[in-house]
Amino acid sequence: MCDPAIVEDDAYTMANLHPADTGLPMVVWVSERGNARHDARVKVCQALGPTMQFNNTVSVAVRPEPHLVRERKQKTNLTTTNLALAFAWIRRNETMIVDYWNGTISTVEMVQRLIPIEPEPPLEWREDLFIARIKELAETTGKSVTAVMREAGVASETLRKPASKGHRIDIIIRVAQAFDVDIGEFINQCIR
Repeated sequence: MCDPAIVEDDAYTMANLHPADTGLPMVVWVSERGNARHDARVKVCQALGPTMQFNNTVSVAVRPEPHLVRERKQKTNLTTTNLALAFAWIRRNETMIVDYWNGTISTVEMVQRLIPIEPEPPLEWREDLFIARIKELAETTGKSVTAVMREAGVASETLRKPASKGHRIDIIIRVAQAFDVDIGEFINQCIR
């Protein structure tokens, strides 16, 4: 667990952006680099709404693609849909986030350049990318594609039936969790 004083100090160095500003269902924080040794990150609150629970966040790296930071085996309580929305918002605002991180724009300019996310980001399921990733997992584990899907609790006929974007993201999450693959990276590999 983090020292509350350190967490509170970190919160003061970050700009909090509310759902009304971002279009996201939760508060996010962006910051300047300061003394950080890592690349640009966004803190995403796991509680929905305008509540600011800085000690209930996950860190999302901005580059090369948005992904959960693997520090201290960070886990998220965010739904796959909300995580995908946060990734889409970060992609849409990457230039602004990086400029703010580098200190080349002020907080006022950062807010002016902010582009809210649409309620449903235009995500395209790339079944070809998903199947390619499943084949890679099968090869690395020495199992068949059917065995990989079964182990993840996904029936192969599920992929042949039309499904909602949320359902497809849930399939990706279940496969990623079954094989201890970074969820954010796996989502980025299957949805464009």
